[in-house]
Amino acid sequence: MLLGQGAIADTANNMGNNPLMLAAQRGHTDIISLLADKAVSVSIRNNRSQTALMLATEAGHLPDVKLLLHHGSNPNRRNLDGKNSIVIARQVGQLHIVDFLEQHANENKLFKVF
Repeated sequence: MLLGQGAIADTANNMGNNPLMLAAQRGHTDIISLLADKAVSVSIRNNRSQTALMLATEAGHLPDVKLLLHHGSNPNRRNLDGKNSIVIARQVGQLHIVDFLEQHANENKLFKVF
């Protein structure tokens, strides 16, 4: 695989999205797992200050949201519009993600539910 041959996994496109972010947007859980296991940071932000967690949330990919949280993604981070992951999920109607993030927040006391 390319990562084993020294490919740079944090390379970003013109929007600032790296391969982890693109995988999160498109629901490629296996690629997210591979990249996160290779120590690709889940905290990197794109040009809109969005994280992979925000992109997975917006796209409605609950398995990816769970995986990114497991790898340390911070649901409190805010994008350029001042929105965190739960606000984004509500805004785009991803109610299953809202439910999960609310439960996750309550269990881990991570962030206030807006």
